[in-house]
Amino acid sequence: MRSLGKKETAEKKGILYGVGTGPGDPELMTLKAVRILKECDMLLLPAGKKEDCRAYRIAAAAVPEIKDKPFIGFEIPMTRDEEIRNKAFRRIHGEISGYLMERKTLAFLTIGDPAVYSTFCYLADEAKRAGDEVRMISGITSFSACSARAVQPLAEGPQEIHIIPSESDYDEALKLPGTKVFMKAGGRLKELKEKLTALPEGSVRISAVENCGMENERVYEAVKELPEEKTYMIVVSVAENR
Repeated sequence: MRSLGKKETAEKKGILYGVGTGPGDPELMTLKAVRILKECDMLLLPAGKKEDCRAYRIAAAAVPEIKDKPFIGFEIPMTRDEEIRNKAFRRIHGEISGYLMERKTLAFLTIGDPAVYSTFCYLADEAKRAGDEVRMISGITSFSACSARAVQPLAEGPQEIHIIPSESDYDEALKLPGTKVFMKAGGRLKELKEKLTALPEGSVRISAVENCGMENERVYEAVKELPEEKTYMIVVSVAENR
């Protein structure tokens, strides 16, 4: 008996989609994301309950039909421990593999873009190792949306753009040329504000947006305006003044 190759095996399975819902405003979801959510057989949510899933709330506002779709919610550990994280995603893949064998199309919802600091990336790795077909549906990133909301270009001409995750060394990051975008900086906002305040006056311009596209959205246009209390959904852009 001839064994099936990876490509042939994937063709006999369903498809696992990572669907980006954008930063918060349902109107910023792409037409392709809307279509996939309408057509998919089941939703996968990075939270145990629908009401606790920000990506689901965004998607449901744009595609009300998904409220009637079956879903599986996963409690995903927020940890930097690779062993714990990998074990969790192996378990999650084990839970959905049967549906893929039944040729179901599954849509994993994630805020922003599934290719940028998304938990979907870890599930996608597990699925690809198992020979599953995986596709990503791009979403508008938080830093693009925040730049547009603040009417502040991320870069012009030869300027570089650097995306800085919250685990980075902020002192080293601020030495980089061009624009520095501090993602999910809320937990270290006081520290970042202090470092920006210490820079030579007029050397940088900043813009920051909290809860971009949501009802409680706030835009900050100066270092002194930045709050110091911890907040989860805030993006801070720091550009060199020319």
